[in-house]
This record gives sequence, structure tokens and C-alpha cells, in this order.
Amino acid sequence: MEDKTRFVHPIIIISDPSFNTSSGLQLAMDKIFETVRDNSNRQFIFGIVERLDWHVFNYAKEYKVPLANLRNIRFKPDTDKRFISRAIGELIHTEPYKVIVFRDNNVSDIAGELVDRCIAAGLTVVDIDSYGNTKFLNSETKRERANYYYRENPHDHHWADVGGGEYRR
Repeated sequence: MEDKTRFVHPIIIISDPSFNTSSGLQLAMDKIFETVRDNSNRQFIFGIVERLDWHVFNYAKEYKVPLANLRNIRFKPDTDKRFISRAIGELIHTEPYKVIVFRDNNVSDIAGELVDRCIAAGLTVVDIDSYGNTKFLNSETKRERANYYYRENPHDHHWADVGGGEYRR
């Protein structure tokens, strides 16, 4: 008998809380739409930012993706971020077909462990920020990724990172 609870080779869509800004939501919705439309026969594991989860469900419904092919990751609001990061990192065991991470910077970076494990396994992660920049990660170090998310804006409040960069708060 086939185990219907096991998701193998899913598309993983993780929306980091740092991406939960109005400027990037339309861009994320468009990317989610294209992903679901072009892969309607696949399984999807997705979660963290509920506004974007809603769009995954609705696009899946529109393209007749069976409900059994959707797994929404949810955590209680007071869950420790380190636990969330580890739990998301464990998704590498689903042998993902594709991993898409929406994030603006590495301040919260709850998807960091998944990204690191994918890179170590030779799997490419599509990393998208709210400016629409898309980066395919496969061999970058954490510091190289951190530099990519640095943004200089005189109107933002900054804090100094121990790695030497500054990030938007």
C-alpha cells in the first residue's frame, strides 16, 4: 500500500517573515502563480507567511491540484525561531524537485538551514527578494549570501551585523 503522507520530490515554497512587506507581495504572488500553473501535477510544501499561503491554495484550486498534494507548514505564533529553522531544514529529506525561498535579508532567515542543506546536497535554491532580484544558489557561502541582501537606504534604521554588514530592520 502506498504511503500518501510521504511527499517525494515536491516543490518547496518558503516565505521568510522578512519578506512579509507590501512591496514584495505582488511579485511573490506572480511567482507562486507561475510555479503552480507550470507544475500542477506536483506536490507542494509551503508556508510561514499566511498571506502567501492563501495564494498557493487558491492557485492550486484554480489549476486543479489535488488537496492531497498540498502540505502547508504552520507553527504556533510563539514557536522558537531556532525550532522553526531546524524543522524547515528537515524538508531536505523530501528530496525536493525545486526550492523557492522568498526573503528580503538574513535578519530572520528561518529558511537558512534549508538553504544550507540544499547547497551541501548540490540542490539549487531559487532565492527571490522583494525587489524582484532572483538568485540561483548552489555554492555560495553564508557571507556571500548576506552581502547580496545588503541594501543602503538612508531612510532605513540599521543595525550592525557581527559579520560586518548592515541590514534593514
